[in-house]
Formats: sequence, structure tokens, C-alpha cells
Amino acid sequence: DHRDLHSFPTRRSSDLDAKQRLVPVRIDISEENIHSILNIHKDYVHSLREYVETKCKDFYLDPTDITDTEIKEIQKRIKHACTGKEMPLEVARDIVFDAVYDFLFDKRADMEKETHDF
Repeated sequence: DHRDLHSFPTRRSSDLDAKQRLVPVRIDISEENIHSILNIHKDYVHSLREYVETKCKDFYLDPTDITDTEIKEIQKRIKHACTGKEMPLEVARDIVFDAVYDFLFDKRADMEKETHDF
């Protein structure tokens, strides 16, 4: 299942201890905050785009095929799921992961459909 989050490598962040990550907080989903959320357990990424591009290989997609409009669409999905809600940072991270994986899964499925239609 593409939504299986247990397949992500994890490690403890030096700037947040486990208790801080589990305390519900209101999250303002800006590019900077998505960037911070992604880095709770991950190797450092500079942006949502960079994270999406690193995950393209899992779906046999070319990172250069991801447009700025598509990145904005992913960010919109994340904002929709998080805006006005309080949640632990771990939950916010999972929402970001799900939004990226759902987008890439859908993009791959659309590409396969296009190739079968010919």
C-alpha cells in the first residue's frame, strides 16, 4: 500500500524531543512550516519540491515532470487537511507524507492510463 508510512526511514531530530513532537499544536501550513515538519525525522530537505522530487523514484517518475502548479496543488491538499486544527507534529508530518504519496500515486496512475489509451 502506497500509504504505508512504516517504510520511511526515521531518526530522532536533534531540535525536537519526543514529547514536543506529540504535543498538539496549531499549524500554519506555509512552505517554511512544511519544510520543518518534513525534517522531524528525515534527512534535511530544503523545500516541499525537493521532498517530492526525492520521492519520484518510488513511483518511477521523472522529477523534472513535476510542475510548480503541481507543487502548489500538493501544498493546497496539505493546507486543507491541517488548517485550523491542532495536532501533534508527528500527525502533521504524516499528512504531508500522505499528500505527497497520494499525488505521486495518482500521477503515476494517470501516466499509465495514458499509455494504455494509445
